[in-house]
Amino acid sequence: MSSARRNLMILAAVAILAAGALLVRAHRAPARASAGAVAQFAATGPRVETAMARIGSVARFVRGEGRIAAAPDGISQLSFAVAGRIAAVEVHVGQHVRAGDAVARLDLSTVSAAAKGDLAALATQAQAARERLAVATVELERAQRLARSTSGAELSSEAAQVRQDQARIAGDQAALRRARTLYRGGVDALKDVEAARQQLALDRAALAADRAKLPDALLQAKQRYAQAVSDAAAASAALSAARRGASNATLRAPIDGVVTALDKNPGEWADPGAVVATVVNPATAELRVALPEDEAALVQTGDPAQAGSACGRVVRVVHPLDPTTQMGQAIVTFSSDPPRALGAVLPVEIRTGVHRGVTLVPQTAVVQDPASGAYTVFARSGRTGRFAPVAVRVGWAHGGWQEVRAAAIRPGTSVATYGSYELLAAGS
Repeated sequence: MSSARRNLMILAAVAILAAGALLVRAHRAPARASAGAVAQFAATGPRVETAMARIGSVARFVRGEGRIAAAPDGISQLSFAVAGRIAAVEVHVGQHVRAGDAVARLDLSTVSAAAKGDLAALATQAQAARERLAVATVELERAQRLARSTSGAELSSEAAQVRQDQARIAGDQAALRRARTLYRGGVDALKDVEAARQQLALDRAALAADRAKLPDALLQAKQRYAQAVSDAAAASAALSAARRGASNATLRAPIDGVVTALDKNPGEWADPGAVVATVVNPATAELRVALPEDEAALVQTGDPAQAGSACGRVVRVVHPLDPTTQMGQAIVTFSSDPPRALGAVLPVEIRTGVHRGVTLVPQTAVVQDPASGAYTVFARSGRTGRFAPVAVRVGWAHGGWQEVRAAAIRPGTSVATYGSYELLAAGS
């Protein structure tokens, strides 16, 4: 083999070796690049933001929507007690009225006869009847006193004559007894006894005649008094009926408030009990909050509530209000005037409790394992700077803070917030 051929073969072998080396290097370069990238991620880790755990208070809230409505004692539907045709309506919708203000009036000519009477004439008749009763009362008292009297100072002429007749008869009886005694003693004759007997008989006849003339003053006084009592009662009843009828013909507001509805107009007939107008007192407004039964069960009387800028408290809870939907209701009264008109709907927040002196972390620091459902907080070691998962029990949450219970989470512990789920994924 010539030296030229041998040199050519050597050059070819070197070229082949060089090409093989290039192929091997090209094959191993991606593996080295991937290993470098993994090493770099392991060194830096995911971007994590932290916050400090702290001791504080957290409240539990029930939220819903409430409708402003009038309290039962703050709404009144007005109706006449008697039937009649409406003569006038004194108010308009939206008008403020006070208790006792006239709302509507009936035409007295269409009301019962009791309301048609002339009040002035009936009052005059009642006054006259009362005066006659006063006179009859005085006469009855005098007659009763005379009937019991034993002196003649207050006797009538007829009674005085009877009293004289009785006195003469008493003298006649004494004379007859004396005549008989003298006759038996032989002093008087029989004719004297007969004369005394005849005189007694004459005086007794006179007494009977005078008694017949004597009027029964006590009986007459009682009769006049009974009639006066009856007349006074009848006159008073007529006057009361007329006044009651006139009063019933005027419909008055029983409470302070605003006229929210008028159901009758002048000229229309109104039956007893038919609603003519509705008056509502806005100051008695309450907020009726519909809640699911499980949330209503958390609410208690006295719990504070917030509806926009208005504050109030729960005064009553209904469990449940609707047995079909199992919805309850919380009744809230405002501490000041309601912020909106009746019928308005407001978002409501009711505080049902407060935990004080508990450990709090940002809500973003608590992650839940989708597989096990367990809650975890990643706490950062102050010595190594690494994050370690800590299993926690969660409590109430509000305002971005979560109550947690774990021995490893203390006030001042640095916990991961942003990036906590990446840490959970990296740990998995």
